[in-house]
Amino acid sequence: MDVLSLQAVKPMHTTHTKPRRPGFTLVELLVVIAILGVLVGMLLPAIQKVRRAANKVTCQNNLHQMGIAFTMYSNDLGRYPVCCQLPDPALNGENLPSVASVMSVYVENNQKIFQCPADTLPAQSTTYFAKYGISYEYPRNTFVTTPINGDPPIGRAFEEVTRGGSRASSNIMLLYDFDPFHDAPGMLHSRNYLYLDGHVD
Repeated sequence: MDVLSLQAVKPMHTTHTKPRRPGFTLVELLVVIAILGVLVGMLLPAIQKVRRAANKVTCQNNLHQMGIAFTMYSNDLGRYPVCCQLPDPALNGENLPSVASVMSVYVENNQKIFQCPADTLPAQSTTYFAKYGISYEYPRNTFVTTPINGDPPIGRAFEEVTRGGSRASSNIMLLYDFDPFHDAPGMLHSRNYLYLDGHVD
């Protein structure tokens, strides 16, 4: 090749393109989604268990605070309050006030204390607290006299409830979850109970 031919030949210009990044295929995407689903399925029961435990502790704390309130009431008036079992017309034929309405002043009007965080009203899209203002049941027959000859019911004194000490205060229930909010019905510890001596179980 002569000099003229070499001059006629133009140098070739090469362009450098960035390599294409491989994307996810549909199969790979489905595999990732499936793995995430399995992980969520494994974690959900643990999360629910922690939530149930937290609700139970909060409920126990509420009952403990109410135990202090009942002691203050009893010390002030010498008797336990005249309250209904639950402010439900089917259970409150005497039209007695609820524990929440009577005891509010002793808990600085903090209505949350009367609500169990696990409170649910079966077969209804609401809670006992939303419907009645309280999630807990008061054993009215233990602490309130039964009216005789038209006399109004009155609260019993500590000595009356314990029958002069023959009944241990640690065995007398003062307030408890109206329903088994914390586990399946019949299971141990499905309800929280406040006892007359102030302990919660």
